[in-house]
Amino acid sequence: MPRTTLDVVGVSEIAHMFNVNRVTVSKWRAAGKLPQPDAELGIPIWRRNTILRWADDTGRAIIQL
Repeated sequence: MPRTTLDVVGVSEIAHMFNVNRVTVSKWRAAGKLPQPDAELGIPIWRRNTILRWADDTGRAIIQL
C-alpha cells in the first residue's frame, strides 16, 4: 500500500523557503501578513500550496522549496 503524506509546512519550513528566520515568520503571522493556518495542531501548519499561492499573490520570492 503506498504511503500518503500531507505536504504541509510550519514556521520553520516557511522561514527556510524565504531565507528568513523563524522570528520573521512569526512577526508576519502576528501582523496578519500570512494567510490563516490550514490547521492548528498545537502549532500552526499550512498546506505548502497555501504558502506558494500567498507568495505568488504578494510578489514574495521563494528562495528554496
